[in-house]
Amino acid sequence: MDVQGTGSQPFLTGSKKSENALSKTNRQLEKILCRLATARRINAANADGAGDGIAEQLTTQVREFKQASQKISDASAALDIAQGAGTEISDLLDRQHQLALQASSGTLTDTQRSALNTDYQAFSQEIGRIADVTGYNQQSLTNGSGPGSGSSQVQVGADEANTVELPAVNFASLAKSQQATSIATASQAEAALGTIAQALATVNQQISNLGAVIDRLGSAGDTLSAAMINSQAAESVDRDDDVATGLADLTRQQIMQEGAMRTFSRYSEITQNHILGLLQ
Repeated sequence: MDVQGTGSQPFLTGSKKSENALSKTNRQLEKILCRLATARRINAANADGAGDGIAEQLTTQVREFKQASQKISDASAALDIAQGAGTEISDLLDRQHQLALQASSGTLTDTQRSALNTDYQAFSQEIGRIADVTGYNQQSLTNGSGPGSGSSQVQVGADEANTVELPAVNFASLAKSQQATSIATASQAEAALGTIAQALATVNQQISNLGAVIDRLGSAGDTLSAAMINSQAAESVDRDDDVATGLADLTRQQIMQEGAMRTFSRYSEITQNHILGLLQ
């Protein structure tokens, strides 16, 4: 019996090895199927700890880029609105300038100047209204407060220290100056021309400042978009699965699984027959 027991040992050992090989192949096959199903090479930290850590860092960076990009979009939208208000005020000042030139002519009567002054004052009121009501996200933009205070900043990168300072915008002060002027007489019209010229210079300078920062934000947004795309691509390379490679691995593992199953089945059959032979 000892000899028979010793003789059966190789068959049992071979069967155990076949079973282990089959289990290992099945585990590998499950991993490949999971990768193909999710289109990701890394589906758990234990799949590639270092790669997963790098991929998570890139994912966090992309998220920060998206947040900064949204801030740039909000700031650009606000500055676009402020610039539009400035352009409208500049147009109104031009119309006031034309009226003041007419009123300064010695060929007009005070009655005619009074009629011109009615339009002139209406434009002054409209300038004040625009300066007071122009806003974005429940914040004033053109009266020297909020985003137009000159001390506001917008984050333009993943790093919070990477910021762009928003320009000061204050059309309210010049609106008050305009509302204090009149063209009802020739002398008042002459004085108004000087005030209008100063107001135009102020508005146009602020419009120029707004345009410069809008361009800068646009450039920062383009740079941020490129960085975001590159980071997403790097994260994809690190974490996503190569479908072609995955299909090749799947085919290879399926062949290995089939071979292991046949080997295990054959060893089981031989072992069973051998044991039955010993018992007879």
